[in-house]
Parts: sequence; structure tokens; C-alpha cells
Amino acid sequence: MIKKYIKLNRRKKILAMYEKSEDIRTKDIAIYFNVSTHTIRRDLNAISIENNLKIYHGGAKKVKKNKIEDGIKFVDDIISIIFEGCNIYMETSSVSEYLADLLPNINIKVLTNDINIYKVIKHKDRIRMFFFGNHSSRDDLGINFSEFINKDIFESIDIAIIESEYIDSDGFMLSENLSRATLNRLAIDKAEYSYLIKSKKKCNSTNCIYKTCSIKSFDNVFDGE
Repeated sequence: MIKKYIKLNRRKKILAMYEKSEDIRTKDIAIYFNVSTHTIRRDLNAISIENNLKIYHGGAKKVKKNKIEDGIKFVDDIISIIFEGCNIYMETSSVSEYLADLLPNINIKVLTNDINIYKVIKHKDRIRMFFFGNHSSRDDLGINFSEFINKDIFESIDIAIIESEYIDSDGFMLSENLSRATLNRLAIDKAEYSYLIKSKKKCNSTNCIYKTCSIKSFDNVFDGE
């Protein structure tokens, strides 16, 4: 009970910080409260949807309320089609992390390149995880995981959730590297349902263009900040 009170009180103070400043780094908040950056990121994910915060790598910022509402609808749409035994490809994004927290603890497989998604789901013992991020050592993850990703598993993808800062009418998308582009294309091609998160946060790190389906082929598109 004491730990729960401390957590709620910390989150209340974090929200107050963002009322005074629109943009604060996760690292600075962690230092202020003397906790890990992962703990603060979990706090930010918990309060972001209800309090108009947009999570990005290293911090968060205030966003328009309609973006939050659109994000909730986007996630609700995905949750509604999840079924026992389905395989879900979830690329790194704050929306995907929010979705991960809401996933039911049922027999499903989740493929992700986001270590935060991995940590959010790790306590759900019926969900099988496949991690293919850059930080894939057991020490980095802090958990025991059974398998690394391989291309064969993409043959049975049911739901694909990818992020890109740009897609044109012909289906050309931007990606930060060839490996990520290849996995995204495989997931989209094989998935029965595909979802796109449009984000501008990675524009500066983009160095790969790849061809996939047109934007009209996605079941839903969330146009983030």
C-alpha cells in the first residue's frame, strides 16, 4: 500500500511538472525522484493518455487533446480484433507501449524491437515474446527470454503495427535502416490486419526508403505528432 501511494504521488508531481513546462527530459525527472529512467517511462505511459502527454525517446511533451482521443480509438480498434493464438508485430512507439500494457494475458505471440514493450509485457505469463531490438542481451533485458526473432515466424503474423514518418501514395516509406525496413515489409505483407503510426520524431535518422502497400491498404492510420 505504501509503495502504491508513493507511485501515485510521484505521478501526480510529474504531471504538475508538465503543467509548468511543456517539455522535460525523462533523465531529469528520474534524477529528481531518485529512481530509474525505466520507472519514469512507465509513469509517463500511465499518465500520458488521460493528461495529454506525448511520449518520445528521452521525455514527453504536451499535445492536443484530439490527438489523444485519436490514439485511444486507434488502440481500441486493435484490441477489439485480438484473439487467442494470434501473432502480433509491434514496432517501437509510445502508442505500441500503451497497447502492450492493455494486452490481455492470453495465448498470443508478440514480436517487438522495443525493450520497453518487452518489459511491460514480461509479467504476463501467457504471452510469448520475440525480441529483435538492438539491445538484446539478457543483462539489458533483465529477464529470461526463450527465443530471438527469425524470418520464418513472419509467415504467421496476424496483426502488424508499424511506425513511419512518411508514406506516399505509391507505398514508399521511410525507415532508419535496412534491417528495420525489411522486417516491416515482411510483417505488412503477411499480416491479415495492418496498422500504421505516422510520426515525425525520427526524420533526422532516416536513411532508407522501401516499398510496401499504399496507405489505403492499412486497416487504420494514426497520424501522430
